[in-house]
Amino acid sequence: MTVNGVTIIPTQDAKNLSRLSKCFQKLRITGNKGVKLCLSSCLSLASILAISAEAMAQPLPGRIATPVSIDEIAQTQTSQAQTAQSTTPETIPTETGAAALRLQPFFNVNYNEGAGFKGFSSFGGFLPLFQTPGQNVTFIDGRVSVDNTGDFGGGLQAGYRALLNDSTIWGVYAGLDARSTGERTFTQVGIGTELLGENWDLTFNANLPDNARQVIATETQVINPQFVGNQLLFDEQRVDQVQAAVTTVSLDSGLELFDFGERSSLWGRGGVYYLGGEASQTSLGIRASLDYRIQNNLRVGLGVQNDGVFGTNAVFSVSALLGAPTKRPSDTEENSQARLWARAGEPIARTNTVLVEERTDVSILEAAFVAINPDTNQAFVFHHVDPTTGAATATGTFEAPLDTIANATTIATANADNIIYVQAGDAGGAFTLPDGVDVHSVGPTQLLNTQFGEVILPGSGSGNLPTVSGTATIGNNTLVSGLAIDPAGADGIVANGEGIAIEDNIITNANVGINLPDIDGTVAIVRNQISTTTDDGIFFGGINGTDNATVTVANNTLNTIGAAGIEFGLIEGDATANITVENNQITDAQLDNIFFDDIEVNAVATITVSDNVIDAENVDPLIAGGDGIEVDNIENNANATITIANNQISNVAFEGIEFGDIENDAIANITVENNQILSDETGIEFDSIENRANATITVTGNTITVANEEGIIFDDIENDTVSNITIAENNILGAATQGIEFDIIEDNANATVNALNNQISNVGEEGIFLNAIQENATAAITVTGNTITNAGDDGIELTLIEDNANVTATVTDNTITNPGANGVRIEHTADTDFCLALDNNSVTNPGGDGFELVSNGAGQFQVLDQANVTARNVGTFNPNDIDTNAAFVEGTAGVAPCT
Repeated sequence: MTVNGVTIIPTQDAKNLSRLSKCFQKLRITGNKGVKLCLSSCLSLASILAISAEAMAQPLPGRIATPVSIDEIAQTQTSQAQTAQSTTPETIPTETGAAALRLQPFFNVNYNEGAGFKGFSSFGGFLPLFQTPGQNVTFIDGRVSVDNTGDFGGGLQAGYRALLNDSTIWGVYAGLDARSTGERTFTQVGIGTELLGENWDLTFNANLPDNARQVIATETQVINPQFVGNQLLFDEQRVDQVQAAVTTVSLDSGLELFDFGERSSLWGRGGVYYLGGEASQTSLGIRASLDYRIQNNLRVGLGVQNDGVFGTNAVFSVSALLGAPTKRPSDTEENSQARLWARAGEPIARTNTVLVEERTDVSILEAAFVAINPDTNQAFVFHHVDPTTGAATATGTFEAPLDTIANATTIATANADNIIYVQAGDAGGAFTLPDGVDVHSVGPTQLLNTQFGEVILPGSGSGNLPTVSGTATIGNNTLVSGLAIDPAGADGIVANGEGIAIEDNIITNANVGINLPDIDGTVAIVRNQISTTTDDGIFFGGINGTDNATVTVANNTLNTIGAAGIEFGLIEGDATANITVENNQITDAQLDNIFFDDIEVNAVATITVSDNVIDAENVDPLIAGGDGIEVDNIENNANATITIANNQISNVAFEGIEFGDIENDAIANITVENNQILSDETGIEFDSIENRANATITVTGNTITVANEEGIIFDDIENDTVSNITIAENNILGAATQGIEFDIIEDNANATVNALNNQISNVGEEGIFLNAIQENATAAITVTGNTITNAGDDGIELTLIEDNANVTATVTDNTITNPGANGVRIEHTADTDFCLALDNNSVTNPGGDGFELVSNGAGQFQVLDQANVTARNVGTFNPNDIDTNAAFVEGTAGVAPCT
């Protein structure tokens, strides 16, 4: 109602607005507490703005509303009624014009890339709540979003826009935003104001986050290690992985650069902004972008921004306003108000998310900690040696170092966390370490275990090793690391006892490179380089009595060794030994490259020899030479579990891998797998299993090339032994004699032999040969799935089954090509019955018969499915009437001897 040009709010309208406000206040939002607070606050704000806007909306700019009485209202209404016909109409829009200026709701689909947030997609909308078309509007602008990693966010703003003058709209808004980063959730209050022209705008925004700094992960570290006197000091720092919501204040402007008609236009935008709050630094930033409006409701933006927090980043956005007009009113004088007022229906120009800085915050918790040995809870004591600046009479502090290691050993205290730390240079001659004292040099990177974990010693890792011209003698609980030792024909390092570590040394011109005559406990020999010795490279003497030794020999390089590369002597008595020899490189050892002597007399040994590279190319086999890997004797109630795997053995003069005697009630579990062997003599050899020994042996996956002897051989299995042997999936590329051979199984031995899926080619004699199963031996033999090509003699041969031997043989699914004699030859001369299962074998192009079966013994030669045996195998038979020949008998599965 207007009185004397003054607008007042009728009582009924005010009540309606009050009820609307109450409706907003009664809304209930369930779910996340932060989102609930956000929406509730924004709706309350919207209702307040709505009431205020309706109260303010009617007067034109510059008109002031003043209170009037009821009588004045009545008088004025009468006067206006009397003069209605002669009054000039007001210049407000007609009903049709007002409808045209009414702002409509729409949905908004966006995608944004920028700094301080992961790219996110959002879906929202613009909803006018109250409006006087062409004059003012109260609205809400909200959205939900999901970023590129699947984390959700959203926000809601309530705003008010009003016509300020004929060319300008003024607006204000307030709201809340929420964003999850996956680890934490952040919220912020956003406020802003704006001036909008038909082809320009100016916006001011401020975003004020709460719970702004969140610690995602925390780690405590030690830094700045430094020597002071005889101690090692360091600082303790805390490292926090932080996500921090950033306070932003910005001022931006936009200007229409090109108008391409009612549908499209190109805008340029630019601005300055401030970043602060919990940001790593306060910073001013600048940004600029181009906004191409393909049509009025489809917009693409591309820009760049730079600041001290996030650096320089590209900014990209695309927005589709679903339900908004596709074009603006035409650019005519009568449409000028409509073109301006259309801007009141645009989304708020702001960053619709919480900017989060991900960073690492570092703080010093305490300085100058003293390094402590966590095992003893005592401070480490360092005795410094500097061959260049040290003196024999010095105190051994960092500031006053000694000149030689030998001089440092005279002041080092045994078993008191003492460490001799040596700089590069000539560190003197022979020395003897007290028990419990370590020697570290600056050459390799030195890690020291402290109360805060491992710390790198200052100055270490230089690669420059101090030299020692004599033998280093060490004892219990000692370490020698990073010395270049030339003992001029004496032993390089001599160690006895337990708790021994010898690491990262270079030893040349020694008798024995590293000599350990008597050890116990934990011993580690790693990353040493040993060359030009007259005796062994590394030698271990006795592990005996009640010793319990855990030995690691790993990642060493041995070259031109006068005897064995790595040798272990006796493991005996009631000793327990766990030995690992791995990743060593041994070149030109004159005797065995890796050698284990006797494991005996109740000893228990677990041995792994793996991933070593052995090459003896320059060793003259007429003068010297040895095996690649040899285990000599396992005997006298010893119990050994041995794995030899993944080694590369080349050009050795004797056997690639050899086991001596397994005997005298010994128990052996042996696996030889995935080795590559190139040897002059046998590839893999087992000399004997005898005298009540119990052996389980698996030989699988090896690749073998032999110049002069067998690929794989088991020599004697005899004297009441029990053996379970599997030879499977090996590739024997060449051998001078047999590919796989079992020579003698006799004297009450009990053997289970499986030769499965091997590939054997280019051998001088039989592919698979079992000879002399006799003297009351029992053997269950399976030869299945093997491929044998170019054997010089028979492909598969079982011969001399005699003297009361009890044998069953299964020969199936083998493929034999070009054997020099027979494909399969089996000879039975025993006094006991023999059972053969012969099925699905194929023999091609034999020099003799495909299958030759000989029965000369007093016992029966039984054949399973005798009537069909010739049909079930491919190749000629001798005799060719085996299915009816009286020398052979139909065997019955499950009935002796076919059990």
